[in-house]
Amino acid sequence: MIRRHAWAQTRGRMTVASLLGGLALMLASASAAEASVNPKFWGVHYRSSDNLRWDVQRMDQGKVGTVRLALSWPQVERSLGHFDWWVPDRIIGALTSRGITVLPYVYGSPAYAADEPTTPPLDSDIVRWEWKEFLRRAVDRYGPGGYYWRAGGPYHSRYGAGAPEGPIRAWQIWNEPNLYNYFTPRPSASKYATLLRISHDAIKSQDPHAKIVLAGMPGLIGLTTGLRFLDDLYKQGIKRDFDVAALHPYSETMREFSYQMNQYRSVMRRYVDGQTPLWITEMGWGSERPDGHLNVGLRGQKRMLRNSFKLILHNRKRWRIGRVIWFEWRDPPRDIPDHGGCSFCLSSGLFRYALKPKPAWGVYQHFTGALP
Repeated sequence: MIRRHAWAQTRGRMTVASLLGGLALMLASASAAEASVNPKFWGVHYRSSDNLRWDVQRMDQGKVGTVRLALSWPQVERSLGHFDWWVPDRIIGALTSRGITVLPYVYGSPAYAADEPTTPPLDSDIVRWEWKEFLRRAVDRYGPGGYYWRAGGPYHSRYGAGAPEGPIRAWQIWNEPNLYNYFTPRPSASKYATLLRISHDAIKSQDPHAKIVLAGMPGLIGLTTGLRFLDDLYKQGIKRDFDVAALHPYSETMREFSYQMNQYRSVMRRYVDGQTPLWITEMGWGSERPDGHLNVGLRGQKRMLRNSFKLILHNRKRWRIGRVIWFEWRDPPRDIPDHGGCSFCLSSGLFRYALKPKPAWGVYQHFTGALP
């Protein structure tokens, strides 16, 4: 989720070919590509779980394939050595029981590990060990063969012996480390590379086949753009520490969206990593009154979803896109203070907080195949 809107002044130059090609593809029919995508391809970001049963039922009806959510270390281990998995158990179980894949991003530091939740747990060997222990326990619980899925375990005790299992096989490490709001005291490619490396080793020690997903980063927003940050990360030698790259291509226009996708891929190719899959783990627009940035109104949100999804489908193989996560499922409550100046975050949901669908929801269902 973006909390800053200091758009980079230097966009770089787009080639005429990429501009015209991207726009032409946007206008073409998407039906053939839609029919061939993986059922997990279209997803949503989810955080307001106060109406969990209703949300999951509607997701199931709308054929949402993947749900991205935070797996918060300070929420699970509020005090050192005491793990409480009740909240993630509840959400992961409800989604899995409907056949929806869960993509967690592991994030946050408890008070005994860092001064701020947004500070990565790197300041001492002890703190690093505690982070790795949290990850190992998470994989032991939710990964293949994990305690949560075993006969007589929490999942089947609640949903029955025949309920479909959904062990977590992909883990995203942190969130938007190129923004000050999520990586304090300041973004650092060197520190994030260290966090990625120790997280990779901890997760793979429990599940060698797990996929490690790079933190999603806004490509053009903030003082440290995702494009530059990715380049700096590769210079840290991280290519073997992740299996899937990620991008949050928040954009005012389809040209800007296409530019970010092309440039992100260009950086990957520069480091001989062009075959690695790329997931869009956040994208979206707000439905509030148009403000010239990411708030585009109700009709604008519907239009931007349609145009961006068409663009993604027609470039899917060239960009090697494996997942597309809309930010977000439902608007958050208006009275929570945790928005950090993000103008569109209050209205980017496909539903209003009071559960009323927006026009964009119908278009979203067309792409998932829930509607003709």
